[in-house]
Amino acid sequence: MAASGRSIAAAFALLLNASAAFAQTSGTWDTKLGGGATGLLYGALKFMAKDGKSNACLSGMKAHINIFTPADPKDPRTRAGAVSKFHFYFWSPNKPPRTVVSINLPIAGGPEPQQTRYNEYDPYYTPPASIYDVRPTCISELNVDTDKALAVAAKNGLPLGTMSAYELKLFYAAGPDEPDWKDRALRKKIFWAVSISEEKAAMERQYLADALTGGFI
Repeated sequence: MAASGRSIAAAFALLLNASAAFAQTSGTWDTKLGGGATGLLYGALKFMAKDGKSNACLSGMKAHINIFTPADPKDPRTRAGAVSKFHFYFWSPNKPPRTVVSINLPIAGGPEPQQTRYNEYDPYYTPPASIYDVRPTCISELNVDTDKALAVAAKNGLPLGTMSAYELKLFYAAGPDEPDWKDRALRKKIFWAVSISEEKAAMERQYLADALTGGFI
């Protein structure tokens, strides 16, 4: 399936111009703390270009937001805190065709001592035949960040809680080969699927937000 859309080189201009637990709803969580995907994507694009893959394009994303790590009661040096994990999926006509670039972003300082690297891009490559979310399609535009997608979901029923973790996935239902194509409301759309992390698949409810318009689907 041939990719359509802009490569990394063209995506730079667009971005420059565009500028874990079950739900616990005690306390109101500010969805603005869950943002950052668009700004981090710009860095991921630069990382890919520097790594010699400037012809790759964004295929999708996954974000784990507000993952809480408690302090260790036996270690006074530790501090409780939360972190968000962003995974950017890139597809390329050249080998390796599927690349994932990940980065961890601390929320309000994050937990200490750090149990993971912050603000450093970490790539890995998926086998061509692997079943994975790196689709052979290109997303050339992205206007709605993760915080806005969370806000749309919350407005339409997603429970917000200070101790809740959230999962967001970015998909492009580009054509009949994509599983989302079966839903007529999603055809040709680039959208966020928002849910509470770690819920069992049978019980999970997803809230869909248009990644270009910010509308609820």
